[in-house]
Amino acid sequence: MAAPSLAEQLEAVETAIYNLVTGARSYTIAGRTVTREDLTQLREWRRELKDEVGLATSGPARNYAGFTNPT
Repeated sequence: MAAPSLAEQLEAVETAIYNLVTGARSYTIAGRTVTREDLTQLREWRRELKDEVGLATSGPARNYAGFTNPT
């Protein structure tokens, strides 16, 4: 069995967060069980997955400085 893709993991985390905040006591994703008390950890995992998915689809973020000529 292949490991779930980043997008599949993110979808599972989003579902788990929804289920936890709407009344579920615990949720299992890929053998990892989280409980209502772990909601902060689940949200951190979601943020990390979103960052990874963003990098995988768009490459590293680039910031450019803009300069204007003061008059």
